[in-house]
Amino acid sequence: MGQRTWSSERTARLGELATLTRASATGIARELSKQFGIAVTRSAVIGKASRMRLELPGAHGRLVERVNPPPRPPRPPKQRTRPMPATPEPRIRFLDLGDENCTLAELHEDSCRWPLGDPRDPDFRYCGRAKVKDRPYCKHHLRRAYVDGGKR
Repeated sequence: MGQRTWSSERTARLGELATLTRASATGIARELSKQFGIAVTRSAVIGKASRMRLELPGAHGRLVERVNPPPRPPRPPKQRTRPMPATPEPRIRFLDLGDENCTLAELHEDSCRWPLGDPRDPDFRYCGRAKVKDRPYCKHHLRRAYVDGGKR
C-alpha cells in the first residue's frame, strides 16, 4: 500500500469500524477493500490503527493491551562449589639458598646464573652459588633446569 491509500475518508472509516463494530483487523481490511475498491491488508490496518492509537481486538476477541511485563526478580548469586580462602596464600618469590644471591654486576665466571624473582623488580638477583664445571648453574638449579625425560 502506498501513502495515498490512507485518505482522510478511509482513515475515518477505519476509526468507525474499529470503535463501533469491534471488528478484527482482518474483518476491517476486508470491509475497506470492498468499500473503496482497493486491496487493504490486515497488516496495513494494524499499522494504521496503531499509529491512530486505536485498540483492535486480538486473538479470541480480547483487546490487545500494551503492558510491560513485570520486572523479573534478580537471580540469586551462583553458589561456588568450594569456598574462597579468606586471605590469599602468600606467593613464594624465590628459593633462598643462602647469602650468595647477587646482582648482574656481582656475578663471577664461576657463579650460578639461575634467576631469582622477576627481572622487572628492583630486588632481582641471581643465585650466585658455585656452578658446576662447564654448566651455567649450581648443583641444585642444574637438577631443576635439566629434567630427566622419564620424570616428565
